Amino acid sequence: MAVTILAIVITAVYGVWSVGLQAWRHGEDATAMFQRQRIVLDTLSELTKSVLYFNSDPSLYRLYGQHNETEGDSISFVTASDALLQSNEMSIAGMRRVTIWMSQDQFGRPVLAIANTPALELDDPPQPISHVFSADVSGFTVKYSRASTSEWRDDWQEENAIPNAVEFIVTFGTTGDRIPPITVTRAIELPAAQYANLHHDQSGNSSERTASSSGESDSNQ
Repeated sequence: MAVTILAIVITAVYGVWSVGLQAWRHGEDATAMFQRQRIVLDTLSELTKSVLYFNSDPSLYRLYGQHNETEGDSISFVTASDALLQSNEMSIAGMRRVTIWMSQDQFGRPVLAIANTPALELDDPPQPISHVFSADVSGFTVKYSRASTSEWRDDWQEENAIPNAVEFIVTFGTTGDRIPPITVTRAIELPAAQYANLHHDQSGNSSERTASSSGESDSNQ
């Protein structure tokens, strides 16, 4: 009887300990995932807030945004931030073109990738080398907004303007993990857009006024 009671007590204690251990592990995983989410989104924020754009050569500084529902979106822009710049790429610090997209590692698992290239055109530009931005990301969507409209676009192909804000929708984790996948959204305003788009809008309005004046002149003649 004593042995039986002892076995029951040990079983109960082990059950409580096992449940507590699982809860502790789940909490540790959740905390670690939250920290990784914060680092990824903070880095995306730093890169995009430092976007550079000069109207003198819009084709060189333009922002590209491509939408792909199956493979994930991609975005490319010139930034002054040195975040995620590799030690062997420090020669392009201060002004570089960053491209971010969904890719796969050597085992076929989804990763968020980044590549850095010189922002200024070179006669023989080096081949860009992709790096893993985050191995925890399984989905990447980008949306773009102009101040003149209230809608968010799925892509950005304008050469003479940049979006006033960019919204990142990032999914962390995959199905089957101890923590279910989590999707986080963050909208980031681009400080450079205020001047760049103002100049663009003024140029556009000036062209419209010129065309209108020319039309009125022809009509008067």
